Amino acid sequence: MAVQFENGDFQHLTHMTSRSGEISANYYELVDCFGPPVDGPDEDMDKVSCNWDILFTIPEDDGDSEEIVATIYDWKCGNLTPRYDMNWHVGGHSRHGSRPLWLVMDALEEYRTNGEPYKGPPLPYDFERVKPHD
Repeated sequence: MAVQFENGDFQHLTHMTSRSGEISANYYELVDCFGPPVDGPDEDMDKVSCNWDILFTIPEDDGDSEEIVATIYDWKCGNLTPRYDMNWHVGGHSRHGSRPLWLVMDALEEYRTNGEPYKGPPLPYDFERVKPHD
Protein backbone atom coordinates (compact mmCIF):
# COMPACT_ATOMS: atom_id res chain seq x y z
CA MET A 1 0.00 0.00 0.00
CA ALA A 2 1.37 3.39 -0.98
CA VAL A 3 1.55 6.51 1.16
CA GLN A 4 -1.79 8.30 1.04
CA PHE A 5 -2.76 11.81 2.04
CA GLU A 6 -5.83 13.87 2.60
CA ASN A 7 -6.32 17.60 2.75
CA GLY A 8 -8.60 18.97 5.44
CA ASP A 9 -9.05 21.08 8.51
CA PHE A 10 -6.78 19.26 10.96
CA GLN A 11 -6.29 22.07 13.48
CA HIS A 12 -6.41 19.55 16.32
CA LEU A 13 -3.39 17.82 14.74
CA THR A 14 -1.46 20.88 13.57
CA HIS A 15 -1.20 22.48 17.01
CA MET A 16 2.47 23.07 17.93
CA THR A 17 3.85 22.36 14.47
CA SER A 18 6.82 24.37 13.28
CA ARG A 19 8.74 24.97 10.08
CA SER A 20 10.72 21.99 8.87
CA GLY A 21 11.75 23.36 5.48
CA GLU A 22 10.62 25.00 2.24
CA ILE A 23 9.41 23.94 -1.17
CA SER A 24 9.38 25.88 -4.42
CA ALA A 25 5.99 25.85 -6.13
CA ASN A 26 3.19 28.09 -7.29
CA TYR A 27 -0.27 28.34 -5.78
CA TYR A 28 -2.04 26.59 -8.66
CA GLU A 29 0.38 23.67 -8.58
CA LEU A 30 -0.32 23.20 -4.85
CA VAL A 31 -4.08 23.37 -5.43
CA ASP A 32 -3.87 20.84 -8.26
CA CYS A 33 -1.73 18.49 -6.16
CA PHE A 34 -3.25 18.83 -2.67
CA GLY A 35 -6.65 20.42 -3.25
CA PRO A 36 -7.95 23.76 -2.02
CA PRO A 37 -6.24 25.41 0.95
CA VAL A 38 -7.86 25.13 4.37
CA ASP A 39 -7.57 28.91 4.82
CA GLY A 40 -7.36 31.50 2.09
CA PRO A 41 -6.45 32.80 -0.21
CA ASP A 42 -7.21 35.81 1.92
CA GLU A 43 -5.18 38.96 1.47
CA ASP A 44 -6.48 40.34 4.77
CA MET A 45 -4.87 37.63 6.89
CA ASP A 46 -1.95 38.74 9.07
CA LYS A 47 1.19 36.67 8.45
CA VAL A 48 -0.19 33.86 6.26
CA SER A 49 -2.57 34.40 3.34
CA CYS A 50 -3.30 30.72 2.66
CA ASN A 51 -2.38 27.34 4.09
CA TRP A 52 -2.96 23.61 3.70
CA ASP A 53 -3.20 20.93 6.40
CA ILE A 54 -2.19 17.58 4.93
CA LEU A 55 -2.52 14.28 6.79
CA PHE A 56 -0.25 11.56 5.42
CA THR A 57 -0.93 7.90 6.18
CA ILE A 58 2.16 5.72 5.89
CA PRO A 59 1.68 1.93 5.87
CA GLU A 60 4.00 -0.13 8.08
CA ASP A 61 5.23 -3.69 7.55
CA ASP A 62 3.12 -5.07 10.40
CA GLY A 63 -0.12 -3.88 8.77
CA ASP A 64 -0.49 -0.81 10.97
CA SER A 65 -0.02 2.71 9.68
CA GLU A 66 1.52 5.92 10.92
CA GLU A 67 -0.06 9.33 10.47
CA ILE A 68 2.08 12.42 9.94
CA VAL A 69 0.65 15.88 9.56
CA ALA A 70 2.26 18.56 7.39
CA THR A 71 1.30 22.18 6.89
CA ILE A 72 2.07 24.25 3.80
CA TYR A 73 1.85 28.02 4.12
CA ASP A 74 3.20 31.31 2.85
CA TRP A 75 4.90 33.22 5.64
CA LYS A 76 5.01 37.01 5.57
CA CYS A 77 4.96 37.26 1.78
CA GLY A 78 3.29 40.65 1.90
CA ASN A 79 -0.35 41.45 1.47
CA LEU A 80 -0.71 39.65 -1.86
CA THR A 81 -1.98 36.13 -2.28
CA PRO A 82 0.91 34.23 -3.86
CA ARG A 83 0.03 32.98 -7.31
CA TYR A 84 3.44 32.49 -8.88
CA ASP A 85 6.56 30.49 -8.11
CA MET A 86 7.81 31.13 -4.61
CA ASN A 87 9.16 29.34 -1.58
CA TRP A 88 6.43 27.92 0.67
CA HIS A 89 7.07 26.89 4.25
CA VAL A 90 6.35 23.29 5.22
CA GLY A 91 5.72 22.57 8.87
CA GLY A 92 5.34 19.51 11.02
CA HIS A 93 5.91 18.19 14.52
CA SER A 94 9.53 18.16 15.69
CA ARG A 95 9.28 14.48 16.66
CA HIS A 96 8.96 13.65 12.95
CA GLY A 97 12.08 15.61 11.96
CA SER A 98 12.13 16.34 8.22
CA ARG A 99 9.59 13.67 7.31
CA PRO A 100 6.70 16.14 6.77
CA LEU A 101 8.88 18.07 4.33
CA TRP A 102 9.97 14.89 2.51
CA LEU A 103 6.37 13.67 2.24
CA VAL A 104 5.19 16.97 0.75
CA MET A 105 8.15 17.01 -1.65
CA ASP A 106 7.43 13.40 -2.72
CA ALA A 107 3.73 14.12 -3.31
CA LEU A 108 4.55 17.24 -5.30
CA GLU A 109 7.18 15.39 -7.35
CA GLU A 110 4.69 12.59 -8.06
CA TYR A 111 2.19 15.19 -9.25
CA ARG A 112 4.80 16.93 -11.41
CA THR A 113 5.95 13.64 -12.93
CA ASN A 114 2.59 11.94 -13.50
CA GLY A 115 0.28 14.93 -13.62
CA GLU A 116 -2.24 13.26 -11.36
CA PRO A 117 -4.37 16.13 -10.05
CA TYR A 118 -6.26 16.29 -6.77
CA LYS A 119 -9.21 13.89 -6.82
CA GLY A 120 -11.33 15.49 -4.11
CA PRO A 121 -14.43 17.66 -4.46
CA PRO A 122 -14.55 20.40 -7.11
CA LEU A 123 -12.17 23.28 -6.43
CA PRO A 124 -13.73 26.62 -5.42
CA TYR A 125 -11.55 29.22 -7.10
CA ASP A 126 -12.18 32.67 -5.70
CA PHE A 127 -10.29 34.56 -8.36
CA GLU A 128 -9.39 34.32 -12.02
CA ARG A 129 -6.95 31.53 -12.70
CA VAL A 130 -3.84 32.76 -14.49
CA LYS A 131 -0.79 30.88 -15.67
CA PRO A 132 2.41 31.38 -13.70
CA HIS A 133 5.25 33.34 -15.25
CA ASP A 134 7.82 31.28 -17.12
